Amino acid sequence: IPPFSSSLPEEIDLSELVQTRFSKHLLTSMKSNNVAVRQGAADSFKSLLSRCKTESLVQKIATEIIGPLKTQKITAPEHRIAYAQALSAVPLSADVSKGIVQGFGPLFARESNEAALEEELKAFNTHLAFLIKSSVKVSDDIINTIVKGISEKRIPFRKIWQLNVGEVLWTSD
Repeated sequence: IPPFSSSLPEEIDLSELVQTRFSKHLLTSMKSNNVAVRQGAADSFKSLLSRCKTESLVQKIATEIIGPLKTQKITAPEHRIAYAQALSAVPLSADVSKGIVQGFGPLFARESNEAALEEELKAFNTHLAFLIKSSVKVSDDIINTIVKGISEKRIPFRKIWQLNVGEVLWTSD
């Protein structure tokens, strides 16, 4: 799918196709125990999302991805990593990024795996940095989540938080 997606002309919008036909199947494949299937689905999702332009449909796709993470339906860290990789590829816009950032808020308090936390923070920071650069107000809940993260008791988790938040601050104006 990635080579096919990249070969299409830039003006083609795949939002409706991804939302109606591909997202459920790719999300199911990202829950696979087979590493090749899971990573292939995540890569396919990322390449298809790069061709999505309709904001309302992209918002629905992002909600479909972050929903199972928020409700703790994705229990394996490897699966959460694949979902986070897909979320980092969601096209940036104010409403979509705000929804993703707010969706990650409750997720971080429960995260127990370092690799999953790191990938989730990369996706979170991609959208947070866009919101900061766009001068969109970030809610107090998100700021409290960041403060709790950078003061985490577990040292490896605190280090991951501090590095990622520092990266957002470093790259923002």
